Amino acid sequence: MTRFQGKVALITGSAAAVRGEQTGFGGETAWRFLAEGGRVVITDIQDEMGERAAEQMRHEGYEAAYMHLDVTEEKEWHSVVAAGV
Repeated sequence: MTRFQGKVALITGSAAAVRGEQTGFGGETAWRFLAEGGRVVITDIQDEMGERAAEQMRHEGYEAAYMHLDVTEEKEWHSVVAAGV
């Protein structure tokens, strides 16, 4: 499917996206978006898990990046949105 071809999703709270482990709502959303042709920037405060998830996604041929984001910090939002754009 290519419903999201050319689109980028910035998904907060999505570090728990490593397949084979328990994934959360954000992680499942990221995989679904990728499966439908999109690219993702997954964000969270769990950096190690987020990096592993993004690496797994890239290894499977998808375009994915991980960025640290504490949603309560306005400055961090500016960097993450700029990178996503």
